[in-house]
Amino acid sequence: MSAFVQAPAALARSASGGDVGFSVLLAVGVTLAAFAFARRHAKRARGRWTALSFVPAVPWAFVAIRVGWDTAHDPTSHNLWPFEFVFVGVPCAIAWWIIGLVQRRGAAPEASA
Repeated sequence: MSAFVQAPAALARSASGGDVGFSVLLAVGVTLAAFAFARRHAKRARGRWTALSFVPAVPWAFVAIRVGWDTAHDPTSHNLWPFEFVFVGVPCAIAWWIIGLVQRRGAAPEASA
């Protein structure tokens, strides 16, 4: 078999023999989900709130990419990766909730007395 045919297969395996396909798919999927949710949140936002809607997606994407990268190199390095997503996802969801709440409070019409 040619070296050109074997090279992609060799690149798709980590040093310990695991398949990196799942790790990469997980990292890309979670990152895209975080930014898709931020984009959905930003569509309802106005002004400075549009950019602020993307801030909570950054740590979530960072953790997803780090978990994907690390498990691609050593599949045993993040055995509890679902908990890592929960630990970063809950504060991000709370941040999105607070941003939406503050935005709605600021956008509410003031009642004149």
